[in-house]
Amino acid sequence: MEKQLVTNEINKNFLLTLTENFSRCTEFKICVSFIRISGVQLLMDLLADLNKKGVHGQILASTYMNVTQPKALEMLNYFDNIQLKIFTSTHDQGFHAKGYLFLNSEENTKEKWTIIIGSSNISGAAFKKNVEWNVINNEELLENKEPGLFAKSVLDEFNELWKSPYSKDYSAEFIIQYRDYLESIKKFKKKTKAFLVLKKKSLAQTKCKVRLLQN
Repeated sequence: MEKQLVTNEINKNFLLTLTENFSRCTEFKICVSFIRISGVQLLMDLLADLNKKGVHGQILASTYMNVTQPKALEMLNYFDNIQLKIFTSTHDQGFHAKGYLFLNSEENTKEKWTIIIGSSNISGAAFKKNVEWNVINNEELLENKEPGLFAKSVLDEFNELWKSPYSKDYSAEFIIQYRDYLESIKKFKKKTKAFLVLKKKSLAQTKCKVRLLQN
């Protein structure tokens, strides 16, 4: 089992590593906390090519910390070869996993699972410039075409999350609800900010009055 650390550097970044694996995979599975438009834009041509080839993929994102963008999910849903689910995080349980799994097949070599686990979500910054650590594990399939020990453990975990009751299928209804929820959070933050500004102003006025009375 070969291992390699991938970071974002001047001559090579995480996006290049993903490009190499997308270009030769026959199946892929992705599990990330956040999906941003900036990241999906960088993958669009790769995913379009895989769609033409009929390469199937599963992508699991989450609503954790409300960072995943509805538009980014819509962009991914455009591709017929991708199954998309969203893990709906609760107050007691976050969702911070990041893994990219590729079943790779090259001429004159055994099929292998290339599994990348690390810190990069799907975003432009995570793919190209953030300080990120991602470890690649390459593990050949066994003689019976089953995954090796490490690959199987990761695939089993992915499948468990995929089948979780918290993992919701992408749908127009889900996106509408998620957008409404994000808008309500935005309004709440705006009201809270306005209240704090008013409270600070009121406190400053009270202190001023106290100083005047003391004089």
